[in-house]
Amino acid sequence: ANVTFPYSNGVTGAQAMQSTEELKPNASRGFNTMNGGTVPASTFDPLIGTGSSSAPWWGGSVVISSDVPDSIVGIGNTLWYAEEKSAQFGLAGANESANALYFPLMQRSGGSWSNWSAALIQNLSTSNAASVNLYFYDRSGNLDLTLPNEIIQPSSGRGFNTKTGGTVDASKFAPLGNDWYGSLYVTSNQPVIGSAQMIFGNDSSAYNAMIAP
Repeated sequence: ANVTFPYSNGVTGAQAMQSTEELKPNASRGFNTMNGGTVPASTFDPLIGTGSSSAPWWGGSVVISSDVPDSIVGIGNTLWYAEEKSAQFGLAGANESANALYFPLMQRSGGSWSNWSAALIQNLSTSNAASVNLYFYDRSGNLDLTLPNEIIQPSSGRGFNTKTGGTVDASKFAPLGNDWYGSLYVTSNQPVIGSAQMIFGNDSSAYNAMIAP
C-alpha cells in the first residue's frame, strides 16, 4: 500500500509538508518527526518553522490515507521531552467521527501544575471549516467554562490545553481555577474526531474521545 501523510498547521490548516511511503503486506513502519523512524530525519525538515508558534516549533495534525482501502491501522505516540513524559493512542478512522464528542476526564491542577490535560480535535471535512464549541463540566455537572465557535480549518486539528492553552491563550482556562476535575463535551457543525492527553504528576496517558449520543 502507498500511504500518504499530509501534515497541516494546527491553527491555519495550511499544509506544511506531504510524504508518501510504501507499506508492504503485513509490514509495519514508524514515522517520527524528530528522528525520522523508518525514514531519514530530514524528511520532516519542511515542518521546521511552520507551526502555530515561533520557529522551530511545529504543532498540527496529519490525515493518513492509503491507496488500498481499509488496509492500515496505526497508533500515535506523543513525547514531551521537557516533561520527560509520553502517551500513546489509537489512530481514529473516519467511521469514528461525529458532530458531538465526549471526553470523560479532563483536569487542571495549577500552582505546582501536577495535573493537566489537553483535548485534540480533528476536522474531517476536506472542504469546510468546523465551528466547534467546547463545554467544560465539573464532577457535579456544573458548566464552568465554554469556549464557543472555535474554528478548525478543513483536514486540520487543534489542541486545547488546560495548562498552556494549546492553540488558544492560556488565560481562557483561568475560570477552571487551580483544582479542577471534570469532563468536556464538544459539538461541531462538521464531523470531528478527538483524543485527550493527560498528565498525572510523573505519569501520563492518552485516550480517544467517545461519540456522544
